[in-house]
Amino acid sequence: MSLLRRKKSKAQGRHRHINTPDEDSKKYGFAYSSRKSDDEIQLGRKQNTRRKPTYLFGNIWFQRFGLFILLIAIIASVINIMSLSPNAQILQDSGENKSPLFNPTNYSGLVNKILSESVWNRNKITIDTSKISRELKANYPEIQSVSVDLPLLGHNPVVYIQPVQLGLVLQSSTSGAYILDGTGRATLKSSDTPEIAQRLSLPTVVDYSGIEVKLGKQVLPADYITFAEIVKGELEAKHYMIETMTLPPSSGELDVKIVGQPYTIKFNLANNDPQQQAGTFLATINHLIKQNTPPTKYVDVRVDGRAYYQ
Repeated sequence: MSLLRRKKSKAQGRHRHINTPDEDSKKYGFAYSSRKSDDEIQLGRKQNTRRKPTYLFGNIWFQRFGLFILLIAIIASVINIMSLSPNAQILQDSGENKSPLFNPTNYSGLVNKILSESVWNRNKITIDTSKISRELKANYPEIQSVSVDLPLLGHNPVVYIQPVQLGLVLQSSTSGAYILDGTGRATLKSSDTPEIAQRLSLPTVVDYSGIEVKLGKQVLPADYITFAEIVKGELEAKHYMIETMTLPPSSGELDVKIVGQPYTIKFNLANNDPQQQAGTFLATINHLIKQNTPPTKYVDVRVDGRAYYQ
């Protein structure tokens, strides 16, 4: 019997052998390993999603420069649209025939001067249109109304002028002859434009009442102007042509002289019915002519519905 005994190995159960990576690499001829960054070690399975910033300095500068150029172009366009020329266009503000009083050459000089004397009148926002209207009316009494039109795209202001409607010629023994408008305001000196009164066949009234006449000021009530116009129209419609109309020293009376007749017709200006007074005269004169007793001095129709004659 040998002194050395064989050491018995412990019985082992059945188990599956797991190859190590080195064994697999030797068996299959390749190796695989995985390396984790410090971020993965610290954050587990979360991956780092940060990207490297991209710098577009050149593109941003180009865009800003383009916007600046566009802004300058817009401002220049607005300034151009808002600017006004000192040369205005003068037109008559009426659909009727051109008034003999309308003279655009006279008005354009004053309007252009107003536009040129102030820089504020050279653009559509700050232009003082009311000053243009005031100055024109103050210097030209024949102007009734003024309106200024500023074109949307154009540069020349358009000034529309409405002349007054003329009424009669007043010959004053103290102030001379003036043309009055329909409101009784002295509009023009008749000696300056005698052809206007003749062209429009305006009635002429000679004043002996001592009325003071000043250009641009009220001389007679508007009712007096209307009264004279209606009387003239009623008589001429029956072929009685007027030689003169007179305002005697007594107030409120209008004396009318008929061409070729010795008598004078006396009208009452305080009565607002000139047609009725003219009708009374026409009926009276027709009756007297039939009776072969025409008047030689006057026919007085100042009392409603009555006529006195001599």
